Amino acid sequence: MVAEIIDPITDTVKAVRAQAGGIIYASRRTPFVTLGAEVMKIAGKTPYDGGGGIAL
Repeated sequence: MVAEIIDPITDTVKAVRAQAGGIIYASRRTPFVTLGAEVMKIAGKTPYDGGGGIAL
C-alpha cells in the first residue's frame, strides 16, 4: 500500500496499491485529489505504457 484515499462525504477509506515494486521518487503534497489524479510516481524494473519511462 502506498497511500489511502478518504472520501470525506461517505467516510470510506480505500487503499492505493502499486502494480509493481519500486522506489517512490515523486508524490503529491496536496491534501485533496480528484478521480484519476496522479498521486505518486514509482520507478521500477519494468516501465509501463503511459508511464514516465524511468526504470531501475
